[in-house]
Order: sequence, then structure tokens, then C-alpha cells
Amino acid sequence: MSEGEVFQLIKCGDVNLTRGEYFSIVEKKTAVLISAACAAGAILGSAAPEKIKALARFGRNIGMAFQITDDTLDYMAKEKEFGKSIGKDLEEGKITLPLIFALQQSTQEEKSKIKEIITGKKGSQKAAREILALIKKYNGIDSALKIADGYVSDAKSQLSIFGDCPEKDQLMAVAEYILSRNI
Repeated sequence: MSEGEVFQLIKCGDVNLTRGEYFSIVEKKTAVLISAACAAGAILGSAAPEKIKALARFGRNIGMAFQITDDTLDYMAKEKEFGKSIGKDLEEGKITLPLIFALQQSTQEEKSKIKEIITGKKGSQKAAREILALIKKYNGIDSALKIADGYVSDAKSQLSIFGDCPEKDQLMAVAEYILSRNI
């Protein structure tokens, strides 16, 4: 987790951050934690090794989906509902998936504008709105949520090893909630 946090700090403000690098940060910061928590529960419950592995994979996928959704909500949720100020990641120079999608499709002029804003030379609410407009223009939010949905589907598929039970239903509910929270 520390490695992911340090890598994210190093990449702060780097408009050339790739999707692969972003996913690596998310996996190391969030997905490994949730994966370990899910596996620990199975281990403490004396589950079979294949069930422990399935829950670890479930947790990893849920962690990926959670962080991608969280990063996306930073551009679209209502501050009161979300619990942190909107655009906070942008203020901190964090490049997240919706912005990566916009950067990949934007013109050189738009990329320069984004870089200027993110590196703090033109940071303001108006500047943040300009970036949000580009994210919307290039479908960054929808594209990011589609990827999060894929991780949720993968997570739910890991639970097929388990029979019907209230615990499985609760894990499925957690998976569904990730995509629906305050969007």
C-alpha cells in the first residue's frame, strides 16, 4: 500500500500518467487492502483454499471498482453526499481515470491547458470547471464507470464457488452498492 501511495505522489501532476500506471496505483493502494480483508475472513472461517482465493479475487475486484468509482465521483457527486470536497483530487494534482480518458482524446492545446491548471499555474473553480467540461466532452466519467462495472461483474463471478447463503447475498449487495453510491 505504501508503494502505491509513493508512486501516486511521484506521478502527481503528471498528465502523461497511463491507464496501466493508474491501475497499478489503485491496485496497490486500495485493491490489495480489500483483497486481504476478504481473504482474512475466509482464513479465519477455515474456508477451503479455493474459496479463500475466490474471496481474495472478489476483494481485489471490489477494491478496483470502489477506487475507480470514488475517483469518478470526485467529478460528479454532490459534496454533502460524497463527504469530501468535489474536485479535491484535481486540486491535489491527482490524475484519475476520467481525466486520463479526456487526456488521451484531447487536442494538444487542451492537454496544455489541463497541464497548466493541474500544475497549479491556473488553479481556480473556473479552471476546475474547464477540466470537468473536457472530461464530459470526452466521456471520461462514463468510460471510467464502465470499467468499474467490469470489475464489479468480475467480483460477483468469483462468488459462484459458494452456494446460496445470506453471506453471499451480502457480498453481492456490497458489489452492487459500489456503482450506485451517490451517482
